[in-house]
Amino acid sequence: MPLDFLAGLVEIGKCYPVGELPKDFDFQKLSGSRFGVHRGDEDINVEILFSRRVADYVKERIWHSGLHIEEHKSGDVTLFLTVNHLLELKRWILSWGVEARVLAPDSLAREIRQILLDAANCYEKI
Repeated sequence: MPLDFLAGLVEIGKCYPVGELPKDFDFQKLSGSRFGVHRGDEDINVEILFSRRVADYVKERIWHSGLHIEEHKSGDVTLFLTVNHLLELKRWILSWGVEARVLAPDSLAREIRQILLDAANCYEKI
């Protein structure tokens, strides 16, 4: 869920205690590199190239708290972010179809490629 969704929150004046948090609890560390609800233990630097056809839409949204967007003369944009779990990010990348291409890490690019090949094979007999 994009972070700009939080703009519609309204304070209702109630507090719901969840217990005492450990002294070393760091919400930023816990949530800072998440993309969705899943969480992993290792940070992964990801680069995704988006075509100029969707660049404006990509630029106008806050997709992740720590993202950086680089604009290219071609009109394409590269999105840089650090995540700690890839499941939802892979689904999001796949939802862009040919408009998005993973540049890094190579392991993620290979995995997306294989998923797309497997999906194409499902339609081989059409």
